[in-house]
Amino acid sequence: MYSFSAYVSYFENLATQFKPIGHSPTSQRFAVMGITDILSNIRGPLDTKNPCLILERPEGGLTFRNDALMDESLGAFYLIKNVTRKDPQALLQVHDDMKELGHKILLRMQYEKKQRHRGDKTYPFHTSFFQLDRVKYFPVGPIMDQCYGWRIEVDLTDTSPLTFDLNDWTDLEE
Repeated sequence: MYSFSAYVSYFENLATQFKPIGHSPTSQRFAVMGITDILSNIRGPLDTKNPCLILERPEGGLTFRNDALMDESLGAFYLIKNVTRKDPQALLQVHDDMKELGHKILLRMQYEKKQRHRGDKTYPFHTSFFQLDRVKYFPVGPIMDQCYGWRIEVDLTDTSPLTFDLNDWTDLEE
């Protein structure tokens, strides 16, 4: 299982290192929000005139498989850009552009997963959990002051079972 802070840090680094987004302290193009924040148009200091990556807080559930408790996690991120609905051609172009950026980010995630499996431990441990063959994407907009783009869902399920430790409990200590 990986931490929420590792999840946020990973995607913030992607937004920073990916040239078309180019997130930085002076060009705010990354944010972490809950779905209600996104749908209620809370924008903050985002520079939506340029492509932005908004990371949705992960959701999940627990399942019991192969006699083990598993943490199934789903993450999502938005790639959006401001465009006026009065210009249908620009709107179509934004959807095309944001989808292309999404593909490039997913390809980077797959690259890091492969590198990690080949023994390159410079990539974060949790990259090995990305299930990119289960990616889903949905068009979004208008949200946040006339922004359009895509919501991309990724499966982040850790295949390691959760373990029970007797020493966590005062009445069960060995």
